[in-house]
Amino acid sequence: MLHKTIGFYPDVATTESSAEDRLLLFIQATQMVCMLQSCATKQILGFEVFKLVDTDSNWDDVFSQFKYFSELFKNNVGKIYVVHENVESVLIPTELFNANSTQEYLKLVYGEKENSICFSNQLKHEETIVNVFRIDSVLYESLCANFKISQHFHSYTSLLQLVFQHKLYQGKNWIKLVFYEKYFIVTLIKDDQLQLIQTFNYQSSEDVLYHIMNVINQHDILIDSLNVLISGKIDLDKTTYILIQQYFSNIEIEKSESGNALSEKLSAYPSHYFTSYFNVEL
Repeated sequence: MLHKTIGFYPDVATTESSAEDRLLLFIQATQMVCMLQSCATKQILGFEVFKLVDTDSNWDDVFSQFKYFSELFKNNVGKIYVVHENVESVLIPTELFNANSTQEYLKLVYGEKENSICFSNQLKHEETIVNVFRIDSVLYESLCANFKISQHFHSYTSLLQLVFQHKLYQGKNWIKLVFYEKYFIVTLIKDDQLQLIQTFNYQSSEDVLYHIMNVINQHDILIDSLNVLISGKIDLDKTTYILIQQYFSNIEIEKSESGNALSEKLSAYPSHYFTSYFNVEL
């Protein structure tokens, strides 16, 4: 069952959707996010968040409710992309990648999984890496039945493509933390090389700090040398951020790279809350 928690839409008189636009569906553990974006300008034209009230719901029922309640899906969009999050993913060097072996890569890391579909994303800003991931067949079949999907992506693909495109890490030990409800994604760069991208669940601020410290200790990085970029659902006046500040001095809050027709409507929220969506790179 879906419950819409956020819905921001452009002024119809000034902004109209067209076949030149694309619709992005972010399928996450406890919510779905829908974003309408101009392909030409990358401007954000509409944004919706739906809470998954019952995570055991039938996917056909979930998507049926989404199509009924979404104001963005009713628009005449040219392409629909799905971004999957918190599903099993393996990064493979391009020189070792074989499109016929995607199941085997995932089986080696995560074990056998019946009734799953595998995908691969080539990182267009870092051509030496392919991201291989799998989703449940039931979800895949329901998506195919309800939408004309142009392509499936993994959230790590989008995140890494943005990191490699802008190369904010050049010459630095660099870590990016993207927060969601009850989990966060860590990306670590050392000596201009990707060391890790991983999702960690947490229940407390101390859990967050433990995971961060464990990652940097495992990779033999001095705290004082680390540059930290933070975005997502984290309040800058609450315990988690304050605790991170106590240990790290080089902290930056991520800004949106895209034009946004919804700036005034979103002003009630901290600007970094939605940068992981607005800065999506597919």
